Amino acid sequence: MSLSSKSKTFEFWSISLWEGIIVFIIFIILFHLPMFYTSELQKWWGIVIRLYLPMVVLCTLGYVKLRSRKLIIEVNKKNQREFIYTRNNEQLLTEFEKVKIFYLKSLKGKIGRILRIEGTLYFIYSKNPFSKEVAKQYKSKIEELQDIIGNNTKKKELI
Repeated sequence: MSLSSKSKTFEFWSISLWEGIIVFIIFIILFHLPMFYTSELQKWWGIVIRLYLPMVVLCTLGYVKLRSRKLIIEVNKKNQREFIYTRNNEQLLTEFEKVKIFYLKSLKGKIGRILRIEGTLYFIYSKNPFSKEVAKQYKSKIEELQDIIGNNTKKKELI
């Protein structure tokens, strides 16, 4: 997670399991690639290629992946409204009054929000937290949600 101090912008990213497996396979292929060279410098260049080339390729792939999956929580300085945007500046969630989205967390395949209400953090998980239906539910039932959270003194996960 990165935080820009000027614009108060939080950035999030994630890599799925199958993408991690693909990156691991690429790393294995690039690690064993120098074994096919036949020269006197294979001993030294093999070490350099085995260490340097996979790092460059994987860092490049990781940078491209992070840039493509970026989600931003943007704070408007004028009236302190918080929204979630994609990298194309499409607004995904509506404005919340007292509930502020603090950051995202995943648990057992579910994506969740950690909400901050009056200085306390609460975990709420759903299968698709960025759908329009979920945004409408949060907007329409925000007082009911605050009542449930207010009664949850042990700060357990809310499902």
